[in-house]
Amino acid sequence: MKRNIQKVALFGTSADPPSNGHKKIIEELSKIYNLVISYASDNPYKKHSEDLYFRSLLLKTLINDFNNPKISFDQDLSSRWAISSIRKCKKNII
Repeated sequence: MKRNIQKVALFGTSADPPSNGHKKIIEELSKIYNLVISYASDNPYKKHSEDLYFRSLLLKTLINDFNNPKISFDQDLSSRWAISSIRKCKKNII
């Protein structure tokens, strides 16, 4: 999906599980950026208790609770490496 957005924040997280702290970070980012896109990812240096699918569902629920059009969830951006997520996002926005 192409978007004409000036300031975008990507918030990829390996949260296991997402917490109120993650929620607060996303909320604050939405005050600064035109769009905040979040997704769950695997950290190659961390052992996760839950699998990526379950963690992404939890994060998606947290994002949906905002009911804020400036905050979105896009699991397709997920990568173990931030640079890959940035590249994917740039393809969709520009």
